[in-house]
Amino acid sequence: MKLNTPLKILVLAIVILGMAAILSNPGRFGSYFSTVDRNDYKAVAENFLRKNVYIAKRIGKVDRLSHVGDGGGSGTSSYNLYRLYGSEKEGVCDVTVEKDDTGNWYVTYALLTIEGMEYKIPIKRSGKRKLPKIW
Repeated sequence: MKLNTPLKILVLAIVILGMAAILSNPGRFGSYFSTVDRNDYKAVAENFLRKNVYIAKRIGKVDRLSHVGDGGGSGTSSYNLYRLYGSEKEGVCDVTVEKDDTGNWYVTYALLTIEGMEYKIPIKRSGKRKLPKIW
């Protein structure tokens, strides 16, 4: 099936507009198609703890976790404490989750403690990604 030139241009324009919408609203699409509910601070923190590679390197894959200290989600910041059970070791993680202007929660600080050693976990915030300037 051959497409005529105006139809090709229309399809290309739709694709470009769709990609522009996704790239200009990364918070709405999570970290590009994340399934985490950004309106729930616990879901954001637990997803971060389960999927973080830095944590997995230290304690192995997180098999389960328990929410020891609940910071609540009524304000703009929530300070939480989790006990992590990895495939190799156990640890405790202090996680701070903050709400942005749009009401979405993001992890802003995490400190992992294993056997008396503390590791500050690097945070890469997906909601405020800067796109490269083309011009």
